Amino acid sequence: MHYIHKEVNEPFKDGMELARELKNKIKNPSLMILLTSITKKDDIEELINGLKTHVDVNNLIGCTPAGEFSKERCTMQNGVLLMAFDETCKVAIGHKKVEGNPTNVGISLAEDIKEKLKAKYPKINIDEKFLGFVFHDWNADNENDIINGLAERLSFL
Repeated sequence: MHYIHKEVNEPFKDGMELARELKNKIKNPSLMILLTSITKKDDIEELINGLKTHVDVNNLIGCTPAGEFSKERCTMQNGVLLMAFDETCKVAIGHKKVEGNPTNVGISLAEDIKEKLKAKYPKINIDEKFLGFVFHDWNADNENDIINGLAERLSFL
């Protein structure tokens, strides 16, 4: 895993720089997680467009927290923390709109992830331990139910 933490002044240009630096460390990232305190939608899009100039963003996930931190710094405004994993990390990305019972949404998301992993990596043992990232809507109050639904279908310790 490699991470880059920096302040963003020019979203497109800084996105290009992030992508170049990342490519020097990990040629083909299997997963990228972007956390940014940038709040303007256009600036986020420009940052991602800058990333696209040098890296494939199909396996990019992320969110906009109130700030991001690493051992180097804490950034509360116009910051970005990009974490990337090499090809040894097996990845499946799922997204569900929460409608109805949140536990059922978690179950559905877990089944979707399992199907994607099996399709992408036919020899994978789906009962092995794995790491998952879940990003929730900040103003929703259903996180525990969604996690319970995920846990019902996936292996957790």
